Amino acid sequence: MGRPTPDDRTTVDLARWHAGADGWWGDAEEPVASLLVRMQELDDWKAELLPFMRPRLLQPGLVTGRSGRLAYIAQLSKGLYAETRDFLIGAGPVEPIWTRLLGQVINSEVASAEAKTLGQHGDLIAPYAKMLAMYVVGQADRTDPAKALLLATVVLTMAEAQQPGTDTTRNGWTAWRWAADAYVEVSCGVLSQRADVNLYNGTRQVADSVVRWGTGRDNDKRSESLALLGHFLLAPFSANAGFLQPDDPWRHVQDPMQPGNPRSTYALREAASALDGAIAAGKRQVDPRTWSDYVTARHMVAMFDPDVSQHKVHVDSAVSAAQLALNHITSESPGAREYIKQILQLQRSEQAQLG
Repeated sequence: MGRPTPDDRTTVDLARWHAGADGWWGDAEEPVASLLVRMQELDDWKAELLPFMRPRLLQPGLVTGRSGRLAYIAQLSKGLYAETRDFLIGAGPVEPIWTRLLGQVINSEVASAEAKTLGQHGDLIAPYAKMLAMYVVGQADRTDPAKALLLATVVLTMAEAQQPGTDTTRNGWTAWRWAADAYVEVSCGVLSQRADVNLYNGTRQVADSVVRWGTGRDNDKRSESLALLGHFLLAPFSANAGFLQPDDPWRHVQDPMQPGNPRSTYALREAASALDGAIAAGKRQVDPRTWSDYVTARHMVAMFDPDVSQHKVHVDSAVSAAQLALNHITSESPGAREYIKQILQLQRSEQAQLG
């Protein structure tokens, strides 16, 4: 039997990494100073990968240097935060947790504990969190939202433990803000497929925390956070099967006057109010999805609010919302414009009947 080749050793290393074992990349709790010493002794390709495997090395301003591998870390960190460099997909420390969790090698409790350890040691820097958030939301859109929710939960757990957790991407979002956004987005995908009141309540807490976070900063971030809350509140009303259809997953949750019911009149009104706030805080400069959600909320309030004395007011509000949206959504979003035009036609017809 011949000697192991470099490719053989790389395969073994990769298997150990995915299994969560220690190796030349150090362990989950290794201090930065120790990792820097370790890095000096590695082959070039390993030294290039190490900061991605232990992102705590890339916290802004933590490592400085004008030459060698310290300079590489400093420049890599600068590039990631300036968004002129991308974080390598598949190289981050959360991947071994995800791999074993989805493979049922570990359970959610073990995954949570490992994620907390990574966060406590500073591995969820903001650019890494952004990459993970975009990845899990993409997975929810392309595959199974329930599996993506497992991944999003790990990232959120890591973010809640992240130290120091104050660094941001260029848009001003911290790692926690990216993780919370992904968790809510993916939860919306799950809630559109099945009625899960516990998931709804837990996600509502996260969405409320995002609103508090945004409110404490500036109007743009308040607008973004209220848009997320409004989108979430609409999820049980826009389930894949269709609102009030025979195979609607939320069909059994129909008491419209029960506070806290995801399908209540209160939830619809609150969705409309949150989206009103998002439009106002964003000074009407919001994305097409927020405009579509805004029109949807106003449309559904007009259709289903049981307070008949306010029906005409709600219809007028729905017409105004659709007109306002069409004035601000450009032709670059033809799908959103066509949808809103259909809503406007329906509500104008109702408006004409009311006189």
